[in-house]
Amino acid sequence: MLSIRLVRLIEDHADELTLDIQRELQESPRTPAFHALAPEELRRRLQGLHRNLGQWLKERSQPKVAAFYEELGRRRFGEGVPLSEMALVFAAIKRHLRRHVLAGVAPATAVEIYQLEEFEALVDGFFDEALYHTVRGYERAGAMGPAAAAAR
Repeated sequence: MLSIRLVRLIEDHADELTLDIQRELQESPRTPAFHALAPEELRRRLQGLHRNLGQWLKERSQPKVAAFYEELGRRRFGEGVPLSEMALVFAAIKRHLRRHVLAGVAPATAVEIYQLEEFEALVDGFFDEALYHTVRGYERAGAMGPAAAAAR
């Protein structure tokens, strides 16, 4: 099935995808908070996403995704990462995933084209939810105040 192949394609190339996104985030003038991160730390964070993405897409566990990304939002608030940069990170990851998947797959049948579209919709939905929960965690941390958010 094509959708399983696409998940494997992401998981199998997680290191390559991670390095591409890492390079973009550490070079872009729009993501200065990520320039200050140690390259190993940023790589670890991005690899975790790529390695878990397939599992999250397969099981579609809303509570796990919500909890993980709300905590991520609280942590990024505590680190002083601007919310606008977090939105750019999600967009960059999604863009790189799409590019990578489209380069690695040539659907030959109408069913495979449909599966590719379905996969893209799953990825879009996942990142929309992840961004929503990240913003929610960020806002909640802001309501607690910086010191309380950093202590968590």
